[in-house]
Amino acid sequence: MKSVLSVSLIFVTVLALSSITMAKKDTQFTCPPTNLAVDTADPTVVCFDWDWECEGDPIKYSIDVELLVSGEDWDDPLADIQELSFGTGDEEVSDETSLCVPTEAFQYWDGVEEVYVPFSGDAAAKVKALGKGPGFRQNNAFSAYTEFVL
Repeated sequence: MKSVLSVSLIFVTVLALSSITMAKKDTQFTCPPTNLAVDTADPTVVCFDWDWECEGDPIKYSIDVELLVSGEDWDDPLADIQELSFGTGDEEVSDETSLCVPTEAFQYWDGVEEVYVPFSGDAAAKVKALGKGPGFRQNNAFSAYTEFVL
């Protein structure tokens, strides 16, 4: 009886670990969004627009933005680069390939003063499609970075 229980426990553990490992490696979409453009003409919003030319139906998109808070440039080893993330809404299928974010949402944490500070300066954004189900939402490829200035 103990050996049957032990074998069952081992089988369940192996099965669970296999599923987790597969979920971490799987992607749902074969390519990332393309042609990410950033429009900062309106001082009240930053608008992102991209193309979706891959197979599959994303349920939303995630945009990651990096803010160059301090430093000479992106390659400066002492640069303070802070990240923000924005996303389109959760829908059954998202055919929206654009998102506008209020400029006031672009803030960074000043650890010395311990306050959020409105950001102005160099920034870079990338976008990825998110699909249904565990393991597919976070492992899809990002587009290339698009740099812009706030």
